[in-house]
Amino acid sequence: MGSGRTPFFIVIIILLLLINGALFYFNMQEKDKVVEVNKEKKELSIQFTELKEDFATKRDSLVVLQEDYRTTTEEKEKLQAEINKLDEYVSSLKGKNALSKKQLAEARSQLDHLSGIIRESNKQIGLLKDANVRLSNDLETERVKTTELSKNIEEKQEVIANLETEKAEVIDRNTTLGEEKDNLQARLEKASIIMAGDTYLKPFKYGRKNKRVDTSKARKTDAMEACFEVIPNSEAQIGPQEFTLILTNPKGKVFPVEQNGEGNFTTNEGEKRRYTAVLEARYEGRKNTFCSVFTEPDFISGTYHLEVFNRATSVGTGKVTLK
Repeated sequence: MGSGRTPFFIVIIILLLLINGALFYFNMQEKDKVVEVNKEKKELSIQFTELKEDFATKRDSLVVLQEDYRTTTEEKEKLQAEINKLDEYVSSLKGKNALSKKQLAEARSQLDHLSGIIRESNKQIGLLKDANVRLSNDLETERVKTTELSKNIEEKQEVIANLETEKAEVIDRNTTLGEEKDNLQARLEKASIIMAGDTYLKPFKYGRKNKRVDTSKARKTDAMEACFEVIPNSEAQIGPQEFTLILTNPKGKVFPVEQNGEGNFTTNEGEKRRYTAVLEARYEGRKNTFCSVFTEPDFISGTYHLEVFNRATSVGTGKVTLK
């Protein structure tokens, strides 16, 4: 790292560590909440299933009891009809002074028959009373059970709604923390960018024994040296650093130097640019000058421009004019 850390850099590092910890904590919380929500939903589904089964059982019980009512009612109606017949027969006997043995036998047989009907009717009435009691008890039991299940379902739904709200709040907190983290990371990146001081282009020609000779004339220029001086930054990491160089001729055309890996990149401002070369240099935490030589088949008169980028940020510019 650099020779020293500024308080700003240290604060940024601490904040990033805290945010990473908070994101981990909230993500674990969110995961637990999701598990809990799924568990509550499963329990609620079971409750709904049980409620449906209870209602089905209740409906079947009601059908049976209603059938009992119908049967008992029919029996009562039959009994009443027989009693009415008995009354009519007794009334017809009262108006006669003397009865034959045959009539008396018929009367006794009829009375015995009616007595049996009465006994059977009394038995049916007892069954009817039992059915009424059973129906009332079943209905009350089902009412209590339905009320409890409905209340339980409402409570479960409220719990799920609260958990969904908490989950949404956790997601919002994570989003906010993520944005703060990205912002701090961007500030840290910006703070550790290495700026270029003196940035220049030096055209030259090859003299005797390939010795370089400075020139300002296009027709005599064999190559051009692009140089820039780095400004020490205590927040920058010591070690290999990449600097992107864009060299353009007077017509605005970027030098296409394939051996230097020219291509395209996007600046931190979102602009797509074509570059000439990427220069890898070792940053030592002190002033230093880095250079690279570029050639072109025919140099032309006019102004050549050099732009230097570090981490997609423009850090220096220079130019030279050839006659």
